[in-house]
Amino acid sequence: MIRGMTDQTIIQLSKRRLILLLVGSCAFVVGGIWMSRAEVDPRDPIVFFRYPPVVHGTGLACIAFFGLTGAVSLWKLFDKRPGLVLNAEGLIDNSSGSAAGPVPWSDIAGFEVVQIFGQKLLIVKMVDPNRYAEIGSPPIRTLRRMNLKLCGSPIALSSNALRIDFAELVGVCNSKVSRERPWSRSED
Repeated sequence: MIRGMTDQTIIQLSKRRLILLLVGSCAFVVGGIWMSRAEVDPRDPIVFFRYPPVVHGTGLACIAFFGLTGAVSLWKLFDKRPGLVLNAEGLIDNSSGSAAGPVPWSDIAGFEVVQIFGQKLLIVKMVDPNRYAEIGSPPIRTLRRMNLKLCGSPIALSSNALRIDFAELVGVCNSKVSRERPWSRSED
């Protein structure tokens, strides 16, 4: 849900969506455990299941990725802070495991929508993306560097954990940045 005030827009985390993400992550972890322990038959009609390193490696990758996703979902489930705040100073991102925190409008060049593996993301185009890729703990820096390589920015917003649909998220962010970024105002 969006709470708009004259100077800020607050978008809360969606507990229902976080629970769904947690349940889905747990299911994929279970599937990953099954794959990592599966007996592989070189005569299997499905080519994928003929090669132990591929099957077991995929299982381990599922356990790692979805285990992390589940842990972040569980952590965010108990987080009382809003998922995203847009105000006169900038945005405050608390929507994911690699959340950017406060980002002033002067560091934001704009927004761009991309779709990666079927997932729509709102990319926050940064004036100096490398600076934000190097902020945070080592795991956070790793995630932000991956975002930078994959989509050109260390900060990518998703509506998955927010009480807002993606189209509305894009509209709110574009509207706010056009009103608030300092270089868009005429200097008299």
